[in-house]
Amino acid sequence: MACCPFHDDKHPSMKVDRRFHCFGCQADGDVIDFTARLFGLNKKDAALKLAEDFSVGFDAKGHDPPRRKPVKRKISEELRYRQAEQKCFRVLCDYLHLLERWEKEYAPQTPEEAWNPLFVEALSLAMANAKKAAVDRLITFQDGDATKMSLPSDEGIFICNPPYGQRMMEQQSAQRLYAALGRHLKYADGWKKFIITSEPEFEHYFGRRADKKRKLYNGMIKCDYYMYTDNSRKNQKRDDKK
Repeated sequence: MACCPFHDDKHPSMKVDRRFHCFGCQADGDVIDFTARLFGLNKKDAALKLAEDFSVGFDAKGHDPPRRKPVKRKISEELRYRQAEQKCFRVLCDYLHLLERWEKEYAPQTPEEAWNPLFVEALSLAMANAKKAAVDRLITFQDGDATKMSLPSDEGIFICNPPYGQRMMEQQSAQRLYAALGRHLKYADGWKKFIITSEPEFEHYFGRRADKKRKLYNGMIKCDYYMYTDNSRKNQKRDDKK
């Protein structure tokens, strides 16, 4: 099934095998009918175009086919736009799948390992998405170790989707990362923290129980969404110890 190019098809409604048939606009026929309708040709010119485009020989009864003027494509602006849109969509989807594969295959196995250029290019997809969402002016992208980078202000929201130890790092390395992150954020009382991970003992390694926790899925991976929003309880415990 495919989207029909002969009407504004939002969902695939055209069946294509030896013939084509659209269940939406009822367009139907063989490859010559398809070519004729797509390029605004009669059936003869459509057949000649197919023979020329795909280097298909045919029997002209011992005579060369008469020379003809190049067939000018008669495509409406709407159809031209739709074809360009579909081509761009295919190219972008292929690139997205390539970036997702690079993110998995070329991810560093330890925090100290140098980043592969293909992995860096995959991360640049986040910048493209920010621009597409028109928030790129509100976001600063920076490479670095999240367990050592200083926070830009005394208050803010910290959102993190760290490695789970199932894909980008071994589980023990991921657990060490959670502990280091917890130490780094221990005194960031003005910051609310939201962290997604599949590690069931995350709170133990992070060093603090979450104020709220929700179950969710990241693709097929079962995760927990840990929310640290009430720093007053933490400050109260600190005062009690004093």
